[in-house]
Amino acid sequence: MALAAKGDEDLFLFNAGNETTWDVRKRFLRQPNEPYTTTYSELRVEVVRLANTVRFTLCRAADLVNDVDLAVRTDEVDVGNVIKRVEVHIGCERIDGWEGTDVGTLIRSMCAVFKRTISRHGDLLFVPLAVAPFHAHNLLSLVGINAEQKVTVEVEFASELVDRASFPETFASAKLYGRTYFLSSVARRLARSYDMGIAEVQWGGDHPKPMYVTAVKHHLSFDHPVSMLLFWGIDKSTIQKVTLQLNGHAIYDGPIEPLERVKEARGLGHIEPVVLFFSAAEEGPDSVYQSTVNFSRIDSVTMLILTRPGKNAEPVDETVRYYAVAVHPLRIADGSCTKIFRGTRCKDMFKGSCGDAFPIEVLDD
Repeated sequence: MALAAKGDEDLFLFNAGNETTWDVRKRFLRQPNEPYTTTYSELRVEVVRLANTVRFTLCRAADLVNDVDLAVRTDEVDVGNVIKRVEVHIGCERIDGWEGTDVGTLIRSMCAVFKRTISRHGDLLFVPLAVAPFHAHNLLSLVGINAEQKVTVEVEFASELVDRASFPETFASAKLYGRTYFLSSVARRLARSYDMGIAEVQWGGDHPKPMYVTAVKHHLSFDHPVSMLLFWGIDKSTIQKVTLQLNGHAIYDGPIEPLERVKEARGLGHIEPVVLFFSAAEEGPDSVYQSTVNFSRIDSVTMLILTRPGKNAEPVDETVRYYAVAVHPLRIADGSCTKIFRGTRCKDMFKGSCGDAFPIEVLDD
């Protein structure tokens, strides 16, 4: 991982302790003479349903699990009208989740980033939970975590769905599906202790853009190495220029068209957000791990957006929503699972200036 702040080793990751595994499948599933079995099916869970929220607790019915999907019986086509919030907890620690005022756009974007597909089969809508620790190449070891440290997935349904007469049937139909793995005895011992790279979605909040204001400056707060920054909620046809500054240094200052070009080149041209990539342009969902800007070392992060009047519509107040995909390790050891570093500790350890920043990638035709 490259540290954008100083062009040096990213101590946040390299000093994490054990070697961090970014593609866990290579570690457990591609070793010679280590057979395993796998199947995609309904996961064994304990379910608690309360009001408009379902909490699933995973049972220890397999060695590893990934590719987890939420399946609900509904005719709704917009996932934003189905899900309001998703959170994954291991023990008392929140690992990842989807939250905010426009979760539908976030879900579609994260599914695209991690090459997952929202699909319908019959009257069942399958929504991939492209959140840590189930996204991309992650494999969560259930054999490495004590039973006392429960793995829970909490899903809160959107009010658009709750208000329907059919909601009780939809609510009762909610299930989790996923891919489970059973390892050999040797691989099972390895699965009891390892560091796994995860990509956590962090919400940067909703920031106003008043209708008659042509230039806005938003202060952002993220506290981990960030591989990509997303924002939406503003009419992209009105944007003249965006400027991302780290401690006053502009690392991108230009129109959004080059950013849209890069997004399309990475196979994400169909998603709504403007995306600033810090990670290398490599194929596969694990490309988010290739390089980062370590925001935990940066005191001031600001986004300036310069706009022009729209051509065909009356001006309206807009809200710009910011999210970051933050990369850090998750450690499974001694029967427990926890994030290795938290944001406040990072700021204490690595507080400083960003210096010469790593440039945003812009492709040349």
